[in-house]
Amino acid sequence: LATVFLIAKSINPDRDFFAKDSTWALMPVMVFILMTLDGEISRFDAALLLLMMGAYLFFLIQDSKSMPEPDIDIDNMNKFSWIRTIPMLLLGLTLVIVGANFTVESASAIAKSFGVSEWIIGIIMVALGTSLPELVVSISAAIRGKVDMAIGNIIGSNMANTSVVLGASALVKPLPVDLTANLFDIATMVVATLLLVFITANKLYTKSAGISLMIILGLFLNNSLQHL
Repeated sequence: LATVFLIAKSINPDRDFFAKDSTWALMPVMVFILMTLDGEISRFDAALLLLMMGAYLFFLIQDSKSMPEPDIDIDNMNKFSWIRTIPMLLLGLTLVIVGANFTVESASAIAKSFGVSEWIIGIIMVALGTSLPELVVSISAAIRGKVDMAIGNIIGSNMANTSVVLGASALVKPLPVDLTANLFDIATMVVATLLLVFITANKLYTKSAGISLMIILGLFLNNSLQHL
């Protein structure tokens, strides 16, 4: 999101992200923290997280029905081809996934060769590596002036990471969480989410907001590197 704010020439999204999406961005973070108080993300917790994602998808579907019909560009409609578009979409998704996997595997191999802990690999190498797909998509959308798509992609990705990825993992096997050991990381996640809500509430889609988010990321990475 910080990168989108920094590279986009003008950010004036049509969608009111604060009114419609800020609660959904904040909710999984708060629920996650409550779930960690007993030291474990249980299968019951996992089911709740997955239900939360289902509720968000239902909300998006219902919300889309109340939105005005977009203007149809007849010229573009005449040029549109399902036969060409679907394969290009699938190819793009495949390249994004494969590229991210190669990045993660290579970074992990390098980190392990230097004796870096799996925790550091997880929160820096893997987390940043798996964020590459939405980063690439959001940057591409921002460059093309598709600001709503760029911001929506990030909010949706964060929601999916917290609810679907964490929920599916804990559903397979409950995940132990040491709240005390990870206190700074969790606090950083809360601060970043609250800042996102503040930005959307005041429509501060500026480079200053991007720099603020980058500072939070820098503090997080610095704290993580202290534990090498």
